[in-house]
Amino acid sequence: VVIQGNRVTGLNMPGNNISGTMPSDVTQIKQLQNLDLSGNHITALPDLNLLPSLTVADFSGNEL
Repeated sequence: VVIQGNRVTGLNMPGNNISGTMPSDVTQIKQLQNLDLSGNHITALPDLNLLPSLTVADFSGNEL
Protein backbone atom coordinates (compact mmCIF):
# COMPACT_ATOMS: atom_id res chain seq x y z
CA VAL A 1 0.00 0.00 0.00
CA VAL A 2 1.33 3.42 -0.97
CA ILE A 3 0.12 6.42 1.02
CA GLN A 4 0.73 10.04 0.07
CA GLY A 5 -0.75 12.90 2.06
CA ASN A 6 -2.99 10.62 4.13
CA ARG A 7 -4.49 9.10 0.97
CA VAL A 8 -4.00 5.68 -0.55
CA THR A 9 -2.48 6.21 -4.00
CA GLY A 10 -1.11 2.74 -4.70
CA LEU A 11 -2.21 -0.82 -4.09
CA ASN A 12 0.38 -3.42 -5.06
CA MET A 13 -0.58 -7.03 -4.42
CA PRO A 14 0.97 -9.16 -7.16
CA GLY A 15 1.04 -12.92 -6.67
CA ASN A 16 -1.05 -12.94 -3.49
CA ASN A 17 -3.36 -15.79 -4.54
CA ILE A 18 -6.37 -13.45 -4.68
CA SER A 19 -9.27 -15.20 -6.40
CA GLY A 20 -12.76 -14.47 -7.65
CA THR A 21 -14.32 -11.09 -8.35
CA MET A 22 -12.41 -8.02 -7.24
CA PRO A 23 -14.58 -6.23 -4.63
CA SER A 24 -16.25 -3.05 -5.87
CA ASP A 25 -15.15 -1.34 -2.63
CA VAL A 26 -11.81 -0.61 -4.30
CA THR A 27 -13.62 1.98 -6.46
CA GLN A 28 -14.11 4.06 -3.31
CA ILE A 29 -10.37 4.81 -3.21
CA LYS A 30 -10.74 7.89 -5.44
CA GLN A 31 -7.06 8.93 -5.20
CA LEU A 32 -5.80 5.51 -6.32
CA GLN A 33 -3.21 5.99 -9.08
CA ASN A 34 -1.45 2.62 -9.29
CA LEU A 35 -3.13 -0.78 -8.98
CA ASP A 36 -1.08 -3.96 -9.40
CA LEU A 37 -2.99 -7.20 -8.92
CA SER A 38 -0.97 -9.23 -11.43
CA GLY A 39 -0.37 -12.94 -11.00
CA ASN A 40 -3.52 -13.70 -9.03
CA HIS A 41 -6.72 -15.61 -9.88
CA ILE A 42 -9.11 -12.68 -10.35
CA THR A 43 -12.04 -13.51 -12.62
CA ALA A 44 -13.93 -10.18 -12.81
CA LEU A 45 -13.34 -6.48 -12.17
CA PRO A 46 -15.61 -3.67 -11.00
CA ASP A 47 -16.05 -0.55 -13.16
CA LEU A 48 -12.57 0.97 -13.07
CA ASN A 49 -13.92 4.13 -14.71
CA LEU A 50 -14.99 5.04 -11.17
CA LEU A 51 -11.30 5.57 -10.32
CA PRO A 52 -10.59 8.99 -11.87
CA SER A 53 -6.94 9.12 -10.72
CA LEU A 54 -5.97 5.63 -11.89
CA THR A 55 -3.11 5.85 -14.38
CA VAL A 56 -1.46 2.41 -14.07
CA ALA A 57 -3.27 -0.91 -13.68
CA ASP A 58 -1.76 -4.37 -14.08
CA PHE A 59 -4.02 -7.42 -14.10
CA SER A 60 -1.77 -9.65 -16.18
CA GLY A 61 -1.66 -13.31 -15.23
CA ASN A 62 -5.24 -13.40 -13.94
CA GLU A 63 -8.29 -15.31 -15.20
CA LEU A 64 -10.05 -12.38 -16.82
